[in-house]
Amino acid sequence: MGMFKKISTFFKNKSEKVTILVIGLNNSGKSTIINHFKSPHEQAAITVPTVGFTLEQIRSEGVLFTMVDTSGHGVIEACGNITLKIVMA
Repeated sequence: MGMFKKISTFFKNKSEKVTILVIGLNNSGKSTIINHFKSPHEQAAITVPTVGFTLEQIRSEGVLFTMVDTSGHGVIEACGNITLKIVMA
């Protein structure tokens, strides 16, 4: 949970909500990384390919993190142009 604790320090209002879009290539470990941050009793025994997207929520330091786990199929292409425009702005 160290990563979420560090991110939480940026928020003065601890009741804030943060949404994180997790994108990457197919079978690159996006769901596995998200699964790592869940408590032991919530972790999946096996990870199956994500179809579409799933939402996972984790509360850390009073901040609610919602992670959008994408399938990877076509997401890079769809988000790539938008992200590039934001980065280049």
